[in-house]
Amino acid sequence: MHAATRPSARGRQLALKILQGLGAHLDSGERDRLKQGSGADLPHLMAYARALDLYDRGDRRAAISALYEVVRQAPGFPQAEQSLSRMRNRL
Repeated sequence: MHAATRPSARGRQLALKILQGLGAHLDSGERDRLKQGSGADLPHLMAYARALDLYDRGDRRAAISALYEVVRQAPGFPQAEQSLSRMRNRL
């Protein structure tokens, strides 16, 4: 991914606040990685947040499908890959 497409520090902070506002449960490692830069741009961060929201609402299959798309479109986004793996293991 080109540096120009990565979110700025301000963009990462905004994404983190959005995830927290959605009630996403991030562990300290995930929060730290998001603060440092996840390798994902803002649209992928938003799609990730929507997938986590779907999962938290109990729509696990839709969440997995949404996360699969995030991983496919942003392969350098380890949080999405890890979340997808965890969700698949819990089905």
